[in-house]
Amino acid sequence: MSLRPTFMGFETMRKSLSASQKALDLTGNNISNVNTLGYSRQRLDLLSITTPGGGLRYNTAIALAGQGVGSSGVAQLRNEFYDRRYRELNADSAVSGTASKVLTDVQNVLDCIDTDGFNQCYTNFKDALSKFTVDSPNRLELANITLTSAKQMVSAVKSYDSKLNQIKAQTSFELQTGVDRVSEILKQVSDLNEQIANSYISSGDIFMDGNNYKVNSKYGPNELKDQRNNLIDELSNYGNVRITDNENGSINVEFANYLAVQDRKYSTFHVEEHSTGAMRVYFESQGGIRTDISPDENGISSGAVRGYLDMYNGAGIYSNDILTRKDGIESKLGEVNDILSEIKQIADAAPANMATRLGELQDKLNDYGLSFVVNTTTGATTLGGTDLAVVGGDGKLQLTKLNVYPTADNKSLEIKAGTTTITFAATDDKLLNKTLNQTAENFFDGGSQGIVYYQKLVDALANTMARAFNEANSDTDTIDPLTGTYTTRPMFEPSGSGDEITAANIKVSSLWSSNPLMIAYQPSGTGSIAPNMTELDPRYLNKVKKVLTDKLDFTIDSAAVNTGDKVIDQNDMTIEQYIQYWSNNLGQAISYTNSVYDSADSMAQNIANDRDAVMSVSLDEEGTNMMTYQKWYNASARMMTTLDEALDTIIKSMGLVGR
Repeated sequence: MSLRPTFMGFETMRKSLSASQKALDLTGNNISNVNTLGYSRQRLDLLSITTPGGGLRYNTAIALAGQGVGSSGVAQLRNEFYDRRYRELNADSAVSGTASKVLTDVQNVLDCIDTDGFNQCYTNFKDALSKFTVDSPNRLELANITLTSAKQMVSAVKSYDSKLNQIKAQTSFELQTGVDRVSEILKQVSDLNEQIANSYISSGDIFMDGNNYKVNSKYGPNELKDQRNNLIDELSNYGNVRITDNENGSINVEFANYLAVQDRKYSTFHVEEHSTGAMRVYFESQGGIRTDISPDENGISSGAVRGYLDMYNGAGIYSNDILTRKDGIESKLGEVNDILSEIKQIADAAPANMATRLGELQDKLNDYGLSFVVNTTTGATTLGGTDLAVVGGDGKLQLTKLNVYPTADNKSLEIKAGTTTITFAATDDKLLNKTLNQTAENFFDGGSQGIVYYQKLVDALANTMARAFNEANSDTDTIDPLTGTYTTRPMFEPSGSGDEITAANIKVSSLWSSNPLMIAYQPSGTGSIAPNMTELDPRYLNKVKKVLTDKLDFTIDSAAVNTGDKVIDQNDMTIEQYIQYWSNNLGQAISYTNSVYDSADSMAQNIANDRDAVMSVSLDEEGTNMMTYQKWYNASARMMTTLDEALDTIIKSMGLVGR
């Protein structure tokens, strides 16, 4: 009888005991981390050991089964598809979630406008003005009440502007904090990359693939990988993320389509305020080169950073950012200028083949939606009907102004060159027009306009209301003989001389403040108010009262707010209707943003649940596993005991050697 199978059985059971103990240890580790955030449950990958007979001491041609069990490693239960999809949806939901948060803050400020804020002050002003008559015995008292309510109304408008600026400041702070956190995460990921790569080396879990060293990324330092995955999940909240694996166990990370982590190296992101007042986000490469990525829709296209940028800079036609979103247009203009330079050189030289060469250049220029005409008599060149000589001092088109009008059927973009303006209707797919058209479309997307939009709504209220009352209180029937103009008696004025009235600078005029009856006095021929020389005149008071029910044009000029040409385009509204308009507008914006957020967040949560079903610890499942592995361990131990007893019996039965 051979003893070889007996000792092979001991070895087989030893391996089984070792494997079952590892499985039990992993189960215990999973259970202990059931509440650990981001923990991925682990599993022992088992494999059957088979040794060919030729490898045994006593050679046989027969492959032997039953060589025991081994493990190829400890794997994490994660699904790469779920990881990738969750991060995409998490970034998408963060955009609308951030917008919803900011707009809710705006709503908390502006809600009181149509309740107990400006609307109440305006109602008091309206009631006082309605009761004020020139023949009332208490007219001075009523005039003072009217003046007081007007000051309260102005104070309310100014408070909205101040509070909206506070929201802008908070949004700027949160944007800065978010971008700083992005840079911190990138550094931590690069540090973990180094630790993970070194762990593979120190453990020897590395192999040669051709001439290259590789690791089996399925296994390795799982706890470090969990930390890294948690950081990537957090990073996706700030922007769009893409991950690629490296052969040494590290990863590369693209954030906003820029390579932010490469193996053990990382780059950073920064926030700066542009000269236009818009906030900009910059990518700083490892070489220290900064790239402005905030205007690039292919850059930060999602995440909280995109949301904060949109809310701070504004969107649509109300965006401060529109003035800086011209890189693509300027690039196309550079290409046009190269063609123009050739045209000018040919026109000046007038070679024999001028017509042919100009025809070739015309074909090129047609691709940009432009055309030119050469006067063969004078040699003058016109571009789009504009003489090339006056296009610019250097004969080049220069982008100096970008106008976007607020209605889809009236939108156009202008390029100004010197004193000449060339207008593009943005209606075709020519290279220049296409670029302009895309720029326009970016700001007619119907999305939430941002803080700046609501600031402009308040500006429009202050400016339009002031203009309407000031014009009503002007003597348009009497021409001042000294100046040839009608007498003006402003009820409201800016705090600075010569400025357009905005929510920030509006105040009750010093003329009205010094004389509450000013709105009822007939002006003198010199334009001054002379209470002792003239009588109260109901005609002027009634003109002021009429503003209360007049339909006003709330379109205000760009000079008032330093942004696009037409900031607010709402006309034929009373002041009360306008207040209701912006209340409805804000409500619709929040409703739209919330619906987008709810949809994106719901999809993100569904994927998160699916992912958790794979990677999270189930106590029921782990409990079942523990009983299974315990039975496995007990069976292996019992088998080992049985083999020991059998071997003892065999040895005892053999008796004494040599007897």
